[in-house]
Amino acid sequence: MNENTEDKLLIIHVDDVGIHEGANQAAIELLGSGAATSCSVIVPGRAADEFLRYAAEHPKFDVGVHSAVTCEWEYGRWSSATGDPSLREKDGGMLYGREEQLAGIPEWVYRKETAAQLERVIQYGVKPSHLDNHMWSVRSSDGMLREYLDLADSNGLVPYIPAWIGFTEERQAIIKASKLRQADADLSIPNGQGWEYEHRKEAFLQLLEKLEKGLNVLTVHSQKADVMGRRMVSEYAEREAEYSLLLEKEIRQTIVLQNIKLISWRDLLKIKSNAR
Repeated sequence: MNENTEDKLLIIHVDDVGIHEGANQAAIELLGSGAATSCSVIVPGRAADEFLRYAAEHPKFDVGVHSAVTCEWEYGRWSSATGDPSLREKDGGMLYGREEQLAGIPEWVYRKETAAQLERVIQYGVKPSHLDNHMWSVRSSDGMLREYLDLADSNGLVPYIPAWIGFTEERQAIIKASKLRQADADLSIPNGQGWEYEHRKEAFLQLLEKLEKGLNVLTVHSQKADVMGRRMVSEYAEREAEYSLLLEKEIRQTIVLQNIKLISWRDLLKIKSNAR
């Protein structure tokens, strides 16, 4: 693939795969139909092993690791892949992710935990394409951000480096020094004038029509209806709507009409390899 800076590049990225069966089913259908181009797995999630077994049998899927040191939900909690006690709450689940907790995570603990999650994916026979980060905990310290970027680069992965303003000037300097590709725009499906499905569909169409040139990353949290998902995720209705919206014929037609080039993290990895 040849990257053209004049192209409207779009990664449609399914987040939080592996947390329950409905999230897995949505990701499988969206990736299999071409409605999404990538996904990332919360490796300690209760349904991650099930998805990784499926992904190993479908190597065309673009799969990354959604490195997690936190778990914000009360139900369906996951724990550390390494069992590190500094990453556990009293109930055994991962840290809820309060700012003071994140600031106290040593960089070596983050690296060890993320490396273990990467290794588990590889053990299933899945070759990950990229690394991203749950709840963007790596924004909390210079050291954690450096480890995140180095883990991706040293393992031949593309790190998702968002363009959003959550990084300080110092951390922007770290990103610049890494010479790794940063996204030009981080997107989500907007709610328009309200959470009603048709409002969100219209807002999504407008987002696509106004998409600018460069590397755009649209992150979706999609799930099919299931008991665990509705019990675990408070915003389950929005996630179920995002799954349905991506399958809308009008959405897919607009992507074509607007000359939007759908790509994956694997495509960026090829660009990176060719540049060396």
